[in-house]
Amino acid sequence: MSSLDDYKADTLILIVGSNPLPNYVAAMLLAKDDARIVFISTRTTEKFAHRIYDSVKAKRPGLRDAAFVEICEADRSKIIYALDDQLTPLIKESPNEVIGLNYTGGTKAMAAHTFDWVKNNVKAPVFSYLDSRTFQMFIDKKDDMVSSKAFLVLESVKVSVPELMQLHGFNSQEVKDSMKKQPQFSDASMHMVDYMKNKHKEWRCWCDNNLKKDNGKLKPTGALKGVILPKGDIRKPFQFLSVENDAATLLDAVNACNTDAEDLAKWLDGCWLEDYVLDRVAEVAGDCRLTDYCRNIIVETPKHFEFDVAFMKGYQLFGVSCTTSADKRLCKSKFFEAYIRTNQMGGDEARTALVCYYDKPEILQNELEKDWDAKGRIKVFGKDDIPSLKIKLKDWINTTGEDVNE
Repeated sequence: MSSLDDYKADTLILIVGSNPLPNYVAAMLLAKDDARIVFISTRTTEKFAHRIYDSVKAKRPGLRDAAFVEICEADRSKIIYALDDQLTPLIKESPNEVIGLNYTGGTKAMAAHTFDWVKNNVKAPVFSYLDSRTFQMFIDKKDDMVSSKAFLVLESVKVSVPELMQLHGFNSQEVKDSMKKQPQFSDASMHMVDYMKNKHKEWRCWCDNNLKKDNGKLKPTGALKGVILPKGDIRKPFQFLSVENDAATLLDAVNACNTDAEDLAKWLDGCWLEDYVLDRVAEVAGDCRLTDYCRNIIVETPKHFEFDVAFMKGYQLFGVSCTTSADKRLCKSKFFEAYIRTNQMGGDEARTALVCYYDKPEILQNELEKDWDAKGRIKVFGKDDIPSLKIKLKDWINTTGEDVNE
């Protein structure tokens, strides 16, 4: 039985679009150890080409220097002229090498005309395409264009969250510095789930009235420290944090928890749910063969970007938005933000979930699937799903994509 090793190229040509991930996967799988990678890009996408090469080169140091060919994104005559002018000399340098073309990226015009050019100008090219729906790499050879070979490659390339974001131009060190690999208060988040079964409205009301200003943002640090802790059953979340009963203000809780006022207020206001979700992701990581997971990714350069919880399976990104709100409108808004971010980073392969306290998640999911034409790509976990989220997450991760492939 053949493997992808049989189709690796001495010179691998990649067409670069706005999503660098498929090109990165193709380069990792289809370039020989000493290969040269030729990036076909436009003036707009050339920056992605350099990032892809830098990331691949870091793991494949034996690669030769890359070549960068700039073409037009739509005009056929300009595309052919640029390929004749810039690609022909590169091909002629090594006439006996295996030449491969992966045409997953770029515009349809770029892919179609580059494919035709290679077919007509290269003796025995190997063509490949990475299908985002099935996670298969399809291989065709010029001398056998009838029978394609398909290889499942989802877990053949392992990408971390910082690596993925670096491909998109974010500073990987800034990503690593912001993200949290461990929950802030693991045991307390478990207790919060039980507590919120019957006290959800009361707790949300206390947080909104005591931790926030009228505009919905957190109070300044000084004001937060002076917040008087609640009495009665609603005081239990502070007991989960091992705060003594005689603690009178949030400052006492801050001291007991060895944190600061803003972080504690954020946790009380809803970040506890991120803690809980991250814990459940960690519990299923082995069975689901996850390669990376984290929460609280906040990056300011080149522009503001954040994830509540994110994890990787091979090169597939899962983004999870968490909210303790039960309001349908607010839940939709939270999902919208996460869906845009997840697809921006992970492309068509990515999947997005919402963990919320809305009590009709199936209805909300159906609406979102119709609104975004996203059947099989999203999941909504509601109030009743949260206590058994470990099982629910595992089922979702292991079956994701089945609806799309039907």
